[in-house]
This record gives sequence, C-alpha cells and structure tokens, in this order.
Amino acid sequence: MTMALLTGAIRLRRYQVIGALPGGYLEKFEESIRSHAFVEFTEADLREEAVGWVTIEDVFDADLHRSRWEIGDTLNLTMRLDTRRIPARILNHRCKVIEEERKERDGRERLSRNEKMEIKELVKQELSAKVLPNIRTVEFSWDLKRGELYLFACAEKVAETFRTLFEKTFNLKVRPLFPYALLAREKGDEKVGDAVTGAWFAPGSES
Repeated sequence: MTMALLTGAIRLRRYQVIGALPGGYLEKFEESIRSHAFVEFTEADLREEAVGWVTIEDVFDADLHRSRWEIGDTLNLTMRLDTRRIPARILNHRCKVIEEERKERDGRERLSRNEKMEIKELVKQELSAKVLPNIRTVEFSWDLKRGELYLFACAEKVAETFRTLFEKTFNLKVRPLFPYALLAREKGDEKVGDAVTGAWFAPGSES
C-alpha cells in the first residue's frame, strides 16, 4: 500500500459522512464504485477532464472488486483526475490553417459559422490524441464504523471534485470536521457553536 499516510508528510482534510449506511452496503458500494471507476481518454475523446476511482496500490488499475478497497472496517480508494488541454494558440492557428485551405479549395471568401464549428471539433479531436494528460491523484480512507473520512489533500478545488464524485458514488454527503463541527457532534446540538465567542491573543486587537 502506498497511501499518503505511509509516505511522508501528511496533508489531509477530515470529514463526517452524513447519513446511515444502507442495508447490504458493501455489495451496493462495490457495484457503484465499479460504475464510477476511472476511464482513460480515447483518441476520439473531446473531454478535457476525466475523473474516477482507481486502487490505492496502482493509479493505472481500475479493477475495483471488493478486496481491492476494503481493509478491515475501512474503505480505501484513490481518486484519479486527468486533465488534457490544448493550448488555445495552437488550436486557433490550426483552425485558421484548415479554414484557409477549405476556402481556397472551394473558391469561397468565407465559411459559415457551422463550418467553422465543425472544423474546430475536428481539430480538437486531432490535437487531443497528441496531448498527454496531466495525472493527479488523491487518496482517501473512510472509517465505516465511525463515519469519518480522511482525504489526503488540502487544495479546495481537488476537495470539491472529490466531494462531487463521492456523493455520486455512495449517495451520501460529507461535512468538514472543524472544531465547531466536532463540538456540535459531541454535544448533539448543531447550534452549540452559536454561543462560542472569539478570543483576541494580541494586545489591543479587540479595539
């Protein structure tokens, strides 16, 4: 296992998973995890982003049967996010070249909007096949008994992408566990933080 927890400095976010686990949840989770597994870009793929689950051990392994992610009472997966973007200058230049070739071939002064859009899509497909994706991964460990989840990343954009994929996969929401949330959970009162007041630690800061 090569989880971030075992490979050096730890950067993480802690969440509470909201909602009860459904009956037979492991079987249901296996089906849903496999349906949200990472799918590689294809040559004809016009997507700029691809996101899905892979195993903890290998970011190129999306064979997600239960034994690959269940460890004791925890569920452990890696979210893989690939981005593949064509530089705008290259895209525009290539489109102009083909537009000029078509106008010269057909003896025309201009092309229609639809023709330009068609050329742009063809160029995107041509260039996308030549662009190597940027691969980013983030691991998480979910304690199913405690309902707590550790996401080994701090960037907000990555965390947002993770939350979206997690909620689609498991039909459960997550809430950040910061001090007020921990206090509310301990007291069983969502409004317990309302009575908490800030404290100043520098002389004269309160003025």
